[in-house]
Amino acid sequence: LSKILGLNLINNNDSSLKNSSLNKLIDDLLAWRKEYKTSKDFTNADKIRDLLKECKIEIKDVGNSETKWQIKL
Repeated sequence: LSKILGLNLINNNDSSLKNSSLNKLIDDLLAWRKEYKTSKDFTNADKIRDLLKECKIEIKDVGNSETKWQIKL
């Protein structure tokens, strides 16, 4: 995912920074997905879901418009 977006997270030696950056990136993508779903733009919402899935990030929509995610190895 970082390669697709042009981020250089792999060469950074601070793992907490990498985790923080990755978490922020995923949270931002999920926020965009939520906005797309709210505006009934399901095509773009599905594109974000599919992109995350390709990157082995599993998302699950739960109650109250909340989305949980985890990395599937």
